Amino acid sequence: MDTSQLLEQVNDVIDSLFSSGSRYQLEKIVTIAVYAIISVASLVWAFSGGSGDNELGAKFEVEQLTEIDDLNLHLINDSDAWTNVRVVLNQKYLWTTDKVEAGRQKTLRPKDFEYYYYIPRPWGRHDWELLAQTPKPGPEAPSTLEVEFVQIRASQGSSDVSFGAEGNTESGTGENVAEAQ
Repeated sequence: MDTSQLLEQVNDVIDSLFSSGSRYQLEKIVTIAVYAIISVASLVWAFSGGSGDNELGAKFEVEQLTEIDDLNLHLINDSDAWTNVRVVLNQKYLWTTDKVEAGRQKTLRPKDFEYYYYIPRPWGRHDWELLAQTPKPGPEAPSTLEVEFVQIRASQGSSDVSFGAEGNTESGTGENVAEAQ
């Protein structure tokens, strides 16, 4: 079968779909119309989401003060007030508060974050003793903590911020700045 015969066959099928008086003509047209509407709606829905990751309007800045060897973390709320706020550093250290006012900034230090992820491993059961053995860190984040990933959660939404290899460091200022994504 060459291409001309294939094109003739396709034309015959299309003509039979829309020829008046053919059997089930209305059903054929409705089926094609519904398929086209669903396809267009699916494409619009799939591509209209935007980034949507920064539901809170949050920014998080990491500032290293080299003169006194101190680390300041700034949580910036550029939108409405947040309630039941949780900030997690590197998926290990947690800071919570009941409320962050609209348009405000909270300055945090590593000692404000508590370690919350330690799971004691029972010895001698199901080869748990073969897991990587890292001692439990202190009760708060170390002052030398290198921030790589921040999760901000509140009743109004959530936001994730990544630092490091993506190049979120502003050159010359000694300050990591990332808008939540």
